[in-house]
Amino acid sequence: MKRNVQASLRRPDIWRHMLLLSALALLAARPAAAQFTITLVSSDWTLDVGIGDVPSAGSDFAASFRQWDASDAQITITASNASRWDVTAGVRVPGGQSWPAALSVFVIRTGDGTGATLPAGPLNTPVGPLPTEPTETAFFNGRRTRSNIPIKLRIEGLTAAIPAGTYQVEVVYTVQ
Repeated sequence: MKRNVQASLRRPDIWRHMLLLSALALLAARPAAAQFTITLVSSDWTLDVGIGDVPSAGSDFAASFRQWDASDAQITITASNASRWDVTAGVRVPGGQSWPAALSVFVIRTGDGTGATLPAGPLNTPVGPLPTEPTETAFFNGRRTRSNIPIKLRIEGLTAAIPAGTYQVEVVYTVQ
């Protein structure tokens, strides 16, 4: 009987089956990969500036153009499990458009939203200037699903030296 056991252990089919069962057991014990979804609820923000906004001849635009937008934009992160997630932000200039190099976009998280765990990262502290794609800047992070996290934007660097025109930029938020 001992001889039969040794002979059956030498058969390659047995080893393959044992290896396959071991691999399946390891995969079953491993937690599922986290999946995240980010949703932004917002409207477009338009900053209209005209000659009437220049305080006096030879001066530049008023500091009031450095205020945060008045939108009620909110981000919701949906997580498939308790894994940690990171939100980054960057800007994209739509194809065929130009964006003056003097203008900078900043983003700020003005609240924590709702959910089981609080997000981490700067609160009421501007993040930026945001880089243009493909580069992104760390914005905030957390765990589990978090809803209605309020955010705002600000544009800086507006001067009379920038040619009159319409400029467009998109802020891109990514969750990983």
